[in-house]
Amino acid sequence: MTDTNLEMVAVQALEPLCEAYERARELQTDVWEFAVELDALRSAGLSSSQLRCLIRKGYVEHAVETYSPGRRKRAFRPIRNLSFPPGTCVALTPAGFAYVKARESACSSQLAQGIGESEDSKPHWESERRVLSLGGVVVKHYRQAAPDQEAVLASFQE
Repeated sequence: MTDTNLEMVAVQALEPLCEAYERARELQTDVWEFAVELDALRSAGLSSSQLRCLIRKGYVEHAVETYSPGRRKRAFRPIRNLSFPPGTCVALTPAGFAYVKARESACSSQLAQGIGESEDSKPHWESERRVLSLGGVVVKHYRQAAPDQEAVLASFQE
């Protein structure tokens, strides 16, 4: 596993996990009470390969939610491999939270330096991969075609 795979993970795709982690800490409860369903992460733009990489790096954990009538707390059965069976939920680990915050900080500091000061501080659009980056950090990765947005980004890249 290389960090290159993780560079493809846009900060926005990790936002649902970050928000869940912060809510759990705010309410002083187990992070699994706010575990995020796999569909929500995929909707945010996280691919299965990226998620597997995050699991291997120890940034997230995944488990299958189990349901029992009358149970007051959410319950989960650990998944021992990198599969995603129905009912899979994901929770950010403390290391994963630190990773996301570091990525956000890197993006923020690059933006604060001002766009246009150097080639590294300019946004870069890679149309073949549908990736928008700033200073080598992926800001947005389009999973599906977005012709209007891609046309605008291609125009700016020229």
